[in-house]
Amino acid sequence: MSGKGSKSSGGARGARPEAGVTGGGSSSRGERKGGFGTGSSKGESGTGSRAGASRGETRSGFGAGSSRGVGRDGKTVRGGSDGRHRKSTASKLEGVPVSVGQRFESDIIGLTHEGEGVGRVEGYTLFVRGALPGERVEAEVVSVGKSFGRSRMVRIISVGEERQDAPCPIYDSCGGCQLQHLDYAAQLRWKRQHVVDNLVRIGKLTVEGEPSKLTADGTAAGSANPVIVRDTIGMSEPWRYRNKAQVPIGASPEGGRRLIGGFYEHGSHDIVEMDECLIQQSENEQTVRAVKEAASLLDINAYDRVTGRGQLRHVVVRHAISTGQRMVVLVTNGRDLKHRDELVSLIRQNVPGVASICQNVNTVNSPVVFGEETHVLWGEDVIYDEIGASSSRFPRDPSFK
Repeated sequence: MSGKGSKSSGGARGARPEAGVTGGGSSSRGERKGGFGTGSSKGESGTGSRAGASRGETRSGFGAGSSRGVGRDGKTVRGGSDGRHRKSTASKLEGVPVSVGQRFESDIIGLTHEGEGVGRVEGYTLFVRGALPGERVEAEVVSVGKSFGRSRMVRIISVGEERQDAPCPIYDSCGGCQLQHLDYAAQLRWKRQHVVDNLVRIGKLTVEGEPSKLTADGTAAGSANPVIVRDTIGMSEPWRYRNKAQVPIGASPEGGRRLIGGFYEHGSHDIVEMDECLIQQSENEQTVRAVKEAASLLDINAYDRVTGRGQLRHVVVRHAISTGQRMVVLVTNGRDLKHRDELVSLIRQNVPGVASICQNVNTVNSPVVFGEETHVLWGEDVIYDEIGASSSRFPRDPSFK
């Protein structure tokens, strides 16, 4: 995630599990999507409260995990998530120099593909969510495996030059962004480094300007002709660039008919309520708010992953910058949609430029967002936008990127 701000010794945001290590000289298993974008495949960050959490309270704002969280009004609220699979929490593994609950100090020597800092204890790799290269931190081990472990940051002993304050007020809880606490220019350098490391470590290639690894006989490993990896091209303004939002819907923790919408908390399927997302176009925020308000007014209930009941699961919106057209996709738990015509009418009244309102049916009780059936409730089945000199059509298929 990009961002401009001052340095901070606290609040920083990390990333999701299982990532390759960059800059640390070794790697972990299970390479996942890189975590350098301002958002993720599941969504983005914003401002508001969460309907459940898995974060313990630490000085740095990065917790080790709990089943409860703090809502917008400061009250503890519970979500319906079963969380993610974690590494073994056995207190001690043979041959591993640390145990669960043990505190340690470490220099951070790299970043994983998911934005976690990489530390070492007696050669053993520990990922520290929220820590940045060049920093020294105190952390507490929360899980251990044979190859690596994970830890929560207790405090930053030495603050890195590239750390900045994250501009999003719910960055510590929302799982949409990973690196708002890292200076944008540094993010671009680390993106390039990830490419370099993968070419060398996985592709067994030589990269121009990078040190070559030696084989057992002392000769340079890799390809004979070095590969050139140029600098990452950044954005002049790395905010408000996303033209599509995919927002899970839930019931308000305060009860009543009000629906909440936002993005999933880090490592869970609990919803962090979002009123504003710094990487979304404002038109998408306005559209999501209008749909939530209309559905709440009509007493359309939210889907509950625990019980498998409820109607509205997700709201997916798209905005075409050049034409001003907007598309709304309502992901529902079944074909029948309560007060369908009234809902469509309210969306048309309150969403400027809406040209397509669709329904996607997903009856599977799983984290999968979209079902296989999508049909038009009103308007067109596509919207149009222009990218450069080309005209593009965005279909009703909600999974289209």
